[in-house]
Amino acid sequence: MKIRCDALIVTSVAVALVTGCAVNPHLVYRMNPVADETVWLQGTQYARVDSGPFAVVSAFDRSYRGHAIFDVEISSRCSTAVTVSPEFIHCYWLRDPEGGVAGTPQFAVDPERVLAQTELALSREEASYGSATGIDATLTLMDLFVDLATVGTKTREQREDEREDGEAEDAERTRRDTVHRTRMTDLSELRRTWEVEALRTTTLPPGFSVRGRVHIPVPKPEPFLRLCIPLGDVTVCQIFEIRYQRP
Repeated sequence: MKIRCDALIVTSVAVALVTGCAVNPHLVYRMNPVADETVWLQGTQYARVDSGPFAVVSAFDRSYRGHAIFDVEISSRCSTAVTVSPEFIHCYWLRDPEGGVAGTPQFAVDPERVLAQTELALSREEASYGSATGIDATLTLMDLFVDLATVGTKTREQREDEREDGEAEDAERTRRDTVHRTRMTDLSELRRTWEVEALRTTTLPPGFSVRGRVHIPVPKPEPFLRLCIPLGDVTVCQIFEIRYQRP
């Protein structure tokens, strides 16, 4: 029996169209594991590292918005449970595969923190939209009272002005509703991605495995990277070679 958090491999292509200025594209690169034996699956190259009671299979998935994303599966043969904590996973940039560390370690993004921030953003969006809707309802009721009080006394020009104002208000409400639905959809999809795809904090019993995506910020890649995954008293590492794709 295994605990799995299988992730759907998603290919994202972003195109920015900016008028009047040039935009430098993000660095695009691939990473290949440095290992004697690797396995290819759906265009992705995986390597396995056995260290003590643990086996880690890892692969570079993609680069996206300044992050390197890795697909990681951790299996445990420990006699006791061990906690997998993604926020402690980190990498070192290397000038060569034998060492030569360049800079300080880069730690992975904490999925629980991202999910908490996403929930807060959803709550704020709902509150903001609810306040605007409540104000609209109050103004509509006030307009109705004014219309009832002034029935038969308005000139044709006044009625025409009110009609145009009403159309403008309807258009603004439609725009606000569309923006709200778009924001809620985007935030909900972001929440689902981190809930389902990310490697999340897991207590791993003996004989079980867990899998998911790990996001690590990439300031300026060196030729090699050492991915380090702390598991109890053991840290499992895999080296990757970086191959740039020039824009």
